Amino acid sequence: MDNIHDKYLKAQLMKIENAMAFLGSTLPNDMIRLLELSSLSISPNSYLTGELKELFADIVYDCRLADGNDSYCTVLLEHKSYRDPHTTFQLGSYIFEG
Repeated sequence: MDNIHDKYLKAQLMKIENAMAFLGSTLPNDMIRLLELSSLSISPNSYLTGELKELFADIVYDCRLADGNDSYCTVLLEHKSYRDPHTTFQLGSYIFEG
């Protein structure tokens, strides 16, 4: 992670209060109502494969659902410094390879 803006963004989003504010302001309202953002925590999980871990770092959050059941939602963010039409496929590859 030599790119300074990646390091800065990760450092900021590792702070739970910043992550809660970010998610609360960027996720659609319908999704926000489904989440108990106050339960947001950093997950020990990673979706990067061995060779990618050497080049990139990811942050995965766990969050309880607002319905009160013992259900969790994992939030995986992919930060891009440019518009990439293939980001959805990239995230899918992280999830389905892991």
